[in-house]
Amino acid sequence: MTTKTTNILLVLNLLFLGGILIRQSVASQSFAMQSSAQSATRDNEELMRMEQEDQDDRTPSARKSYDWTVLARRDDARLARVKELYRQNKL
Repeated sequence: MTTKTTNILLVLNLLFLGGILIRQSVASQSFAMQSSAQSATRDNEELMRMEQEDQDDRTPSARKSYDWTVLARRDDARLARVKELYRQNKL
């Protein structure tokens, strides 16, 4: 085998091994990001539900009239719950 052939094979091997290392690194970072995203979703399910309820209260419809006193009480309850979650470091 010539020196040129040996050098080419060496470079190809280094590129191959480097590709494997980069691929593993990217895969582990991707897994870590997915895990943190899943836990964030899990942690905020109650908050997402409360947001949806808040928006549902304000969604206009032909049959719906707003009772602002009822709406204000619901808003106050949601705000109190968010503050409680914040104090418990659950947001």
